[in-house]
Amino acid sequence: MYRPNPEKKPLRRALLLQRQVMPQNKWHNLSTALRDRIQSLPEWQTAQVIFAYVSHRLEPDILPLAQTELGRNKIWVLPRCQGELLVWHRWQPGEPLEPGAYGVQEPASDAPVVEPTAADLVLAPCVGADRLGYRLGYGGGYYDRLLAEVRSNTHTIGVCFDFALLDALPTDPWDRQFEAFCTESQVIHPQSHGPTQIRITIKLFAVYQETFGKSELIWELPAGITAGEVCDLMIQKHPNLEHWRNMTRFGINFQFVPDSTLLRDGDELVLIPPVSGG
Repeated sequence: MYRPNPEKKPLRRALLLQRQVMPQNKWHNLSTALRDRIQSLPEWQTAQVIFAYVSHRLEPDILPLAQTELGRNKIWVLPRCQGELLVWHRWQPGEPLEPGAYGVQEPASDAPVVEPTAADLVLAPCVGADRLGYRLGYGGGYYDRLLAEVRSNTHTIGVCFDFALLDALPTDPWDRQFEAFCTESQVIHPQSHGPTQIRITIKLFAVYQETFGKSELIWELPAGITAGEVCDLMIQKHPNLEHWRNMTRFGINFQFVPDSTLLRDGDELVLIPPVSGG
């Protein structure tokens, strides 16, 4: 019988301790930033059925997403622990949660059961994660079993804070890779699921064109970067552009978008400052 990798247990303990000593206000602020990052993901924007979780032991708090304008139009599904399985139940904001296994808040036992094959997006809590797509959980294998049951086109995104995102984790043969990991500051798409670099075209107008002396830039950038972060990189090169940052509108492939929108390989990003004045 194969025994779990012995390196996991001390690493899990160290990461949990680091999370558990986090001040409450820092946890709240990082959770808010992480939710903002999730809302920039196309996978979130297009998903109808979302398998989520209730924060426990200072895991990132994602459930307020259910009460956002877009989140209210989605179907939310939360787990109940039954033995070695998670049984997934439909839940709506305002419905009561009750203490379950390990002290985790769970939906009512009589709430409608939803099969894993219905999931469009899985948002999974992580004790740790790595840049190869592997997740470190609590050791029960619950999410490895879930990922074995979802559809092949279900998006799987692990959720953790920056300090828990490592270059590589100790793994076991049964560990399954996630499509992406989201922290408060970045989105990581492992190499096996997508490029680590993207190539975009930046169309420049008005003061941006005058500053760079050209109407178009072609940049290679890290995957997971947003439109606003590209603008911030330009300001680092030319600080005089800082004045225009909050007045700039962003377009991707001929559509106006918020500055939190993630860029994809091959995108055409347009930066449009006021024509004059401000």
